[in-house]
Amino acid sequence: MKKTNITAVRTLKSSFDKYLSCFASSFMGMNRLGMPLPPKGSKLPFTGIVSSGNQFSAPSSVNVLSSENNTRQNQENVKKNNKIISRDCFYRIFNSMTQQSDLNRLVTENPLISCETLNAIWYVKALMIAKKAAYKLPTHLTYTAIANQLAGQDSLVKIAKEYDVPSCALARHVIKSFYTSLMPSISENFLKTQTSQAMKNPTLLSDQKLAACVQYCIDVDNLCSPKLDSKRREIGLECEKKLFEYLQAAGVPHLAEENMRGRGYAKTPDALLLYPIAIDGYIINWIESKATFGEDSTHRRYMDDQFWPYHNRFGPGLVIYWFGFIEEINIF
Repeated sequence: MKKTNITAVRTLKSSFDKYLSCFASSFMGMNRLGMPLPPKGSKLPFTGIVSSGNQFSAPSSVNVLSSENNTRQNQENVKKNNKIISRDCFYRIFNSMTQQSDLNRLVTENPLISCETLNAIWYVKALMIAKKAAYKLPTHLTYTAIANQLAGQDSLVKIAKEYDVPSCALARHVIKSFYTSLMPSISENFLKTQTSQAMKNPTLLSDQKLAACVQYCIDVDNLCSPKLDSKRREIGLECEKKLFEYLQAAGVPHLAEENMRGRGYAKTPDALLLYPIAIDGYIINWIESKATFGEDSTHRRYMDDQFWPYHNRFGPGLVIYWFGFIEEINIF
């Protein structure tokens, strides 16, 4: 067995120390080197990647922002631009968010929390609002029912405000009913494809009034617009690119996701290390990049869909939440 390249590991750690303002959680278990795994459910420390100085330490040694951030002691102890916060602090912020404009107030109220982290928390809230909106849409708001109300480009936006739903959620609903009215026997898969394409490019709609209304919805919606989805994907790709640059600069051989798919892997982390590396005493076989904030529900979904399957196939790995996570988050 080849030895781990210690120089490469140090270079990698140095790269992370210098450029990342994030933390990563380390998932431990029986790895391919035969190291024992602790009992499932046991308390394990997070492995933190911090950008201050040359420190490379676990979040337990980093001051965590609690909901009592108005006390003098907390102001002195907590680092500015923190990206790891307590659960109480997260839910205090999360529950006070109702619209994107709340970010201006929250930045002022929480000067010790990174603006990027507050933005990422808003994205989590926006996705939750958008999902709930799907169940709030009145079934009678079909294309046939509202076609004669599409007088101006803001018509759908006004109707959305009346029913307190995101404008793009209503637009998607109306487009579906539009295609259904044209093609009553349309399959569910084809309807989904046509609707998605029309939301990305409303000019595909033969009804020009509807197309103008949908475009306006896309322009003004700050919850579930296709433009926001594209921006999220773009940020995710940028974070992955940065990770690969660090790995390449450190000389750490790895397979990217597309390489793994080409080799027939069923589960593909962003980077599968060809040789394990050690970070803070933990063996790392794979790295997953998440351009989001790691809160409980999102983390649980990732655990079930990705992290545990990766762990079971490749051993322990490293997950990077680029915009922070809840300090008490359960890694099991």
